[in-house]
Amino acid sequence: MNDKNIIIVDDDKNLTKMLTFILEEEGYNVVAFYEPHSCLSYMFDHSCELVITDYKMPEMSGIELLSKIKKYSPETSVILLTAYGTVSSAVDAMKLGAYDFISKPCSKEELKLKCRNAIAYSAMQIENRMLKEKLSEKFSFANFVGKSVVMQEVFQLIKKVSKTDSTVLITGETGTGKEIVAHSIHYNSIRKDGPFVAVNCNAIPKELIASELFGHKKGAFTSAVTEKKGKFLLADKGTLFLDDIGDITLDIQVQLLRAIQERVISPLGSEKDIEIDVRILAATNKDIEVLIKKNSFREDLYHRINIFPIYLPPLRKRKDDIALLVNHFVKKYSIQNTGKNETTVTPEAFHFLNEYEWPGNVREVENAIERALILSEGGDILPDHLPNRVLVKNGGNNRARETLFDLLDSGLSLEEVEKFLLENALDKVKGNQTMAAKLLGISRATLIYRMEKYNLKETSFD
Repeated sequence: MNDKNIIIVDDDKNLTKMLTFILEEEGYNVVAFYEPHSCLSYMFDHSCELVITDYKMPEMSGIELLSKIKKYSPETSVILLTAYGTVSSAVDAMKLGAYDFISKPCSKEELKLKCRNAIAYSAMQIENRMLKEKLSEKFSFANFVGKSVVMQEVFQLIKKVSKTDSTVLITGETGTGKEIVAHSIHYNSIRKDGPFVAVNCNAIPKELIASELFGHKKGAFTSAVTEKKGKFLLADKGTLFLDDIGDITLDIQVQLLRAIQERVISPLGSEKDIEIDVRILAATNKDIEVLIKKNSFREDLYHRINIFPIYLPPLRKRKDDIALLVNHFVKKYSIQNTGKNETTVTPEAFHFLNEYEWPGNVREVENAIERALILSEGGDILPDHLPNRVLVKNGGNNRARETLFDLLDSGLSLEEVEKFLLENALDKVKGNQTMAAKLLGISRATLIYRMEKYNLKETSFD
C-alpha cells in the first residue's frame, strides 16, 4: 500500500470501475464518483494527491471542476480524460493548471505512469509550499534581533518597503546582514510566492557575468554548447538580489541599467528582447558615491537602484544589541546541536563579548558563539571557549597600555612590568594557564616558560 489518494470522476460507470481496479492493484486508495459535485464535497474534508476527471460531463465540465479543485486544493494534481477530437482543448486546460491529459482509450502502462508522475508532482508542490512557509517564518519581522534605536528605525524601513515593489539598495559593512534583509523584504512582499534568486556579483568571473545575468543562446560563444537561462529569467515574477553590485564592470552596468529601466533583457547571441517581471534588490559594502567619483560606477545606474536606500550600521555602533545577538545564537545552536536550551554565558565570558568591537559584525558573533558551544560540550560558555581575538582585543588592550605607561613612569624595569602582567593575568583567571595565555596574547608554552623565569608557582593563584 503506498498510501496515496486518487479520486476518479466520470459519468461512464464501466470506465470508472475499470480505472479504479487498475489503480487499486497498484496500491492506491481510490474513491470514485459519477458526478463532480460529490467529488467537491468529498474534497472539502479529505486530502487527495490526484483527481482524474472526464473532460465532458453533463452537470459540470472537467475544466470547471479543475478550476474549483485548484481554488480549494492548489497542490492536488488533475489529469483530464479526453475523447478523440478534444485533445487540443485538453492542452489548453493544462495552461489553466491541469497536470496532464489521457486520451481514451488508454493503456494500463500509460495510466500508471502518468498517475505516478502526477502524484510525485503534487508531493513536490506540497514540499515547495512548506519550504516557502519555513522561509517566510525564518525571515519574518519577528525574527529580527536588535533593540537599539538605529536598528528599530531599520526594521520600520524594511516593513514599509516590503509592501511595495520598489527597488532597494542595502548598504553596510560585511557581516551586517544585508542578505537577510533582502530575504525579509521578499518573503514579506506580494512576490513571496515567486522565486528569490541571489547573485553574488563579486564571485562570478567578469567574462561570465553577462551570461549569468541575462543568459545565452547555444553557440553564442565557444563554450556555449547549450542554451542557458539567466538569473533575470529565473527570477521572473519574483525577486532578484544583486549582492556586491559595486563590483560589476562598467559594460555590465550598461546592460543592467537597460534591464532595470526598460524591463527587457537580451540573452547573449540573441537579437530578440525578452520582457521580464522582476523586483530588484541590490547590496554593497562599498561607498558607491566614491566609486562614481572614480568613474568606476555609473551615476544613472546608482539613481536607478537607490530608490529606497537602507543602511545597516556596524555592530560597534549599536552595542546594545550584542547581548540580544549572543543570546539569540546561543539559543539557536543549543537547540540545533542538543535539542535543549540550557546553555548560559558566564558573566566573565559575556564581559569579553560585550567589550569586543566585532569587525566582522553579526556574522562574526554567530561564528564565535557556534564555536564556543562546541568547545563547551553542553556546559556554560567560559572565556576559555571564546576566540583569542575576542579576549585580546576587548578593550583590555587599552587598559593594559594605560597601566604600562603608569608603571614605566614610576621607573620599573621591563622584567618587573612583564612579571606584573603575568601575575595580574594569572590572578584574574585563578591560575588557569590557557586562559591567562589568551589574555596576554601568547601561547601556553610561552606562559609556562615565563612563569618559570620569574619563579611564579601555579599554587599561588588557586
